[in-house]
Amino acid sequence: MLSLSHSRTAAQATQYFAEHLVAKPRYRRHGPEDHFADEGAPGHWRGRGAAVQGLVGEVTVQDFAGVALAVSRDGRRLAQGAGKLSRRAGWDLVFSSPKSVSVAWGLGDDRVREAIGRAHGDAVDRALGYVETEARVVRSRRGKGGRINEAASAVIATFGHGTSRAADPDLHSHCFIFNLSGRDDGTWGTIDSRHFFRAKMAIGALYRAQLAAALQSLGYGIVRDHQSFRLASSTREQDLVFSRRRRQIVALLAARGRTTAAAAEVAALQTRTKKQPIDRATLIASWRARGAAVGITPATIRNLSGYRFGRAAGRGMPSHNEILRELKGRSSPVSRWQLETAVYRAAQGVTDADQAREYLGGLESDPALTRLRDAGGHERFTIGEIYDSERNLGELSRSQHDKRRQTHQTHRTHRTPRQKALDDRPTID
Repeated sequence: MLSLSHSRTAAQATQYFAEHLVAKPRYRRHGPEDHFADEGAPGHWRGRGAAVQGLVGEVTVQDFAGVALAVSRDGRRLAQGAGKLSRRAGWDLVFSSPKSVSVAWGLGDDRVREAIGRAHGDAVDRALGYVETEARVVRSRRGKGGRINEAASAVIATFGHGTSRAADPDLHSHCFIFNLSGRDDGTWGTIDSRHFFRAKMAIGALYRAQLAAALQSLGYGIVRDHQSFRLASSTREQDLVFSRRRRQIVALLAARGRTTAAAAEVAALQTRTKKQPIDRATLIASWRARGAAVGITPATIRNLSGYRFGRAAGRGMPSHNEILRELKGRSSPVSRWQLETAVYRAAQGVTDADQAREYLGGLESDPALTRLRDAGGHERFTIGEIYDSERNLGELSRSQHDKRRQTHQTHRTHRTPRQKALDDRPTID
């Protein structure tokens, strides 16, 4: 899944970086390639904008704070509000693997942990590439009131983590996208964050499609699970054993009789506790003890990754008609993000993000799909037959309105003196 935080100020972002993203290691790394095993592992710079600024390799607190303040290494102020601790610094995108994947990573041996960790990291990188280039949601504002909106390069700091606040296996990456973007003319500006929130579902679906494809290449079977997926070897009961954080939130919602997403967000914040230092060996031992009680051991996980499952024979992407039928059930027309979300969800367990992108190109050229533009110039899509039906209804409505208007005008033209008096003075006020 993908979560997207509200914006943080430069002061809040720098404090969050120091306390939560690269705090002192909670436990020692288990192996040289175990990038997600250490909650204190250094972050890494991503994005074309970071490269332009000379930000490569590991993230330091000095560089993080400088970008949050929109101040370059040589002291130049790059964007509106630069240098102010109160300026909007950016947004935290968190890519979380499905629980069954986190459990296999956490309880697996070194080889399994390294392979799954790399698959997750590659999927995150692919999703960030989509954010910056294909989806073009990194858009800079300039001009009076920020009216000019143009595609730009991003500055991103990524941090890999492996546990939840309840000390359960939770393979996830924080990707802090700074409110600073590079334009084609060499200038810098702030970001219009509305595009992130509009594209959020598509970004998360692409990440899961790429992760599922990578896991299949390792031999794991994939089962669709509503909008996400899980490993074919796992059960929901097994996943629940390692979902204590989720159980805390659900328990609080039940006690309050709430079920909405907004209530869940509040409950998540209220049950949020600070991660406590814990010895790596102790943590792994506790995971394996709980896993053994429900039939999950390093051996069972290792045996599942021997290319025994692979891609289901004959299974492929749905036809264009199947995707279009799904879109019919939504409000018409749909946005580009809704169209891409549908495609990337369908790709989970079937193909990777690149091939899903090719499928999307074919779908967009399908004559059954009609491309429109809304008042703001954004692309919208609808089914041809729905568009024709709605257009006919609109024409019929306008025709009936014109007839009523004409009848009313005719009525007013041939009024008797009594009718004229009543029309001119409809009340006794």
